[in-house]
Amino acid sequence: MAKIEIPAPLIEAVKHSRVIPFLGAGASKEAIDPSGNSPPDANQLRDILAQRFFGKPIPNRDLMTVAEMAIRNGSGESLVFEEVRKVLVH
Repeated sequence: MAKIEIPAPLIEAVKHSRVIPFLGAGASKEAIDPSGNSPPDANQLRDILAQRFFGKPIPNRDLMTVAEMAIRNGSGESLVFEEVRKVLVH
């Protein structure tokens, strides 16, 4: 693994609480679990939710739309959120 050099001004800013860490959507792109599996991307997660809550793929919708549809169709937030948690934590 390549060593990352952090600039001294950034180190000082962190030490003095003048920094707000921010991770973008791609932060987990190269993450892997102990078995070597990567987390699903948005389309894969959409497909998992669509299959779980509707029994079929819904490829013409984005992840948020499919999740909102599942919540509104009676599954509720807690069941949809739990399904996302199970997929990401497995």
